Amino acid sequence: MSSNFFRLAAAAALALGATNAAAQACGPVELLADPAGDWSNPQSDLIGAGAGLPEQDLLGLTIAESQADGEALLTFRILTAGAPAAGVLPNAFWFASFETPEGVIYGVRLQTDSSGVASFFSCIVDPAGTAATGQGPTDGRFVREGSEKPAQAGEFAADGAVTITVKAADIGIAAGQTLGPFNAASVQGGTVPGVVGFATTVDEAPDGLGRDGFYDLGSCGGKSGLLGAGGLTASLLLPLALVGLRRRMSKAAR
Repeated sequence: MSSNFFRLAAAAALALGATNAAAQACGPVELLADPAGDWSNPQSDLIGAGAGLPEQDLLGLTIAESQADGEALLTFRILTAGAPAAGVLPNAFWFASFETPEGVIYGVRLQTDSSGVASFFSCIVDPAGTAATGQGPTDGRFVREGSEKPAQAGEFAADGAVTITVKAADIGIAAGQTLGPFNAASVQGGTVPGVVGFATTVDEAPDGLGRDGFYDLGSCGGKSGLLGAGGLTASLLLPLALVGLRRRMSKAAR
């Protein structure tokens, strides 16, 4: 068999392999950006030492996409000005929240208990206030009881990013659907004598916990997934290789 066949087939296989690898992981895609040093905390006198630390100063939010065992995974990175110097703050949490195509608000969250032990999870978000009135804002501060699902992975990375990986199915999104808009915040809890425990945002993105940014699952950050430039090239290489081989074989047989 012609050596050209093997060269063409190898080229096609390499291109297809590279495309499949790219399809397995793409991003990160920037969803939110927030200025450094703009954190504010109206209750800092109540919170004390936890106020104004670099890990509470949000810089933005990104999302990346990957696959494992045929399931779509999304990795959220809540960017901060620095990793904790002496362990993650107790009684604190960092969240991103976002809307699904069905109008349900979901969130991803790193939360610490009074000892600083961290947990990473996704959840459904309910409005603040009572279930009867449904009054108040709807963002990642307010978790629907029983809706929490453990993250696939999570860490407060050395670069200052709170990294949370969840199954796309756990946050109500499927391939071809759009997630967003988004917001994020760092939050510090505390207690005051004679007052029930409280939690206050230290920094918000966008400020005021508005919402911004969208992400199309399977788009690899605005590209057309496997039908984008790389995928189209690879998907055509093998047919073109076979066409070239067929023509060569036909000429040789004459």
